[in-house]
This record gives sequence, C-alpha cells and structure tokens, in this order.
Amino acid sequence: MSEIEKQDDSRGELVTARGPDGYLLDASKPGMKEGLQLSQDQHNILIPQPSVDPHDPLNWSQGRKNLILIIISATAFLADYGSATGAVTLIPQAHIWEMSPDEVNHSQVGNLFMLGAGGIIVVTLAAFFGRLPVFLWFAIFAFVTAAWCAGATSFESFFAARVLNGLFSTVAQGVGAVSK
Repeated sequence: MSEIEKQDDSRGELVTARGPDGYLLDASKPGMKEGLQLSQDQHNILIPQPSVDPHDPLNWSQGRKNLILIIISATAFLADYGSATGAVTLIPQAHIWEMSPDEVNHSQVGNLFMLGAGGIIVVTLAAFFGRLPVFLWFAIFAFVTAAWCAGATSFESFFAARVLNGLFSTVAQGVGAVSK
C-alpha cells in the first residue's frame, strides 16, 4: 500500500492529502466546501471541479463514459487488426498476383511502417488543426484506401493502397496522444 502525503495548514490541521488516487480535500473543515462540488458521500471536494455544462465529460453518466471508452478502444484496435489480417492472405495473394510470397509481403511491411510513421504525422497535424478534423479526414481516407485495397486490379495499385491505408488508419491510435 502506498503512502499518503499530507499537507497541513498553519494550525496543523489537514487541508489536502495526496494518495494513490489523486488529491483529496477534506470537506469537513469549516469553510472548505463553500461553492465547491463534493463527492457523492459529501466528504471530499472534487478536483477538478465539474462545470454545470452537461457536455463536460466530468458530468457524463458512467454508462456514457464506458460506451465512449469501448468505441475509442475498438477504433484504436482496428488499425493493428487491419494490418495483421494482411499476413494471413500472403500465400493466396501470391497466387493471384503471380508473385512470390516474399514480394507480396512488401505490402505488409509498407503498411506496418506507415502505422508507425503515421502516428508522428497524426499527432503533429492534430496539434495544429485539432483532433476532430484530423480524425474525421484520416478516417475517411482510411475507409477509401481500404476500399481501394479490395478493388485493386494490379499489385502496384494494391501496394500503394496498403501503404496509404497504414498511414491513415493510425489516426485512432495517435490522436488520443494529443491533449489541449
């Protein structure tokens, strides 16, 4: 069990405590809770203080928070899943394209490389333009390049689509790293 750091006021009374779950302000002290929102047990002062705006994530229901977590987790998982599924199709694709599996694997490697490099690009663009527009456009281009992969009629076209798909698909993983 980790220790709790305590900060006392000039009279030696506990004002704040920092534990493993963050800061706690004891609301039982006179004058401490005036104008401040408290926890459900009415004992601790909430840090940060939620606003009265219903769109403030601190005011969302636990169900809404969990739903958003599941959606974000699923979309972050899709980039790796989409990249990995290309590996199981290497041998059938080698027959379709009439190439060796090693040559077809270049599309897999290009996709994986762009998943890594794309993260840097996504974070940079999101810091400049904002998360929502970058996420929106990259998600649209990820969908378009996935459709292009499915409809490619030559290996060169398929290769280009796979590489670009790696770049655009990484948005769900990278955009969460940018904060305001």
